[in-house]
Amino acid sequence: MDNGLEEFAIRLEAMLPRLMRSLFNPDPEDPLIELPMAQLRVMRTLFVGDRTVSDLSEDFALSMSACTQMINRLESMGLVARRGDTDDRRVRHIGLSEEGRHKMLERRRRRVDRAKKVLAGMEESEQNQVVSVLEKLLATAEPHAHGAESLSTTAELEQALPIMPPYAPKEPGG
Repeated sequence: MDNGLEEFAIRLEAMLPRLMRSLFNPDPEDPLIELPMAQLRVMRTLFVGDRTVSDLSEDFALSMSACTQMINRLESMGLVARRGDTDDRRVRHIGLSEEGRHKMLERRRRRVDRAKKVLAGMEESEQNQVVSVLEKLLATAEPHAHGAESLSTTAELEQALPIMPPYAPKEPGG
């Protein structure tokens, strides 16, 4: 049984980055295509809600200085804004600006449209089965995730990697 499980794990490891790349390869019309991956990661995090520079620095294992520089760049592009804290005037929250939120929503809409085109090539029962199995896979995988980064972010990072050659485990002593 372990050999079968190993084979499925090998296929899954090779398949998921290819699937992400096929579904969500860079779109020349993406309103955020000019952003480096690190800045896009921050934008995705801020899309969920405001964070402090300290939170972002910890989440992405960046120095406070590097994180501040990245936030400054995003702010100069009009994509993020600093907001004060209602309880502590020393604390500044970073959040998407109206323009940043608009661009993230547009980016998401374009990605959903691409996924719809792919799913349209399947029967409704197959669509349901694919989504259900992926939801179960995600729920099973999340407790095993390492670090603060979400699995969706990790998958998005994987799409930038080249396709891996077939995996062949080494023989013991080899």
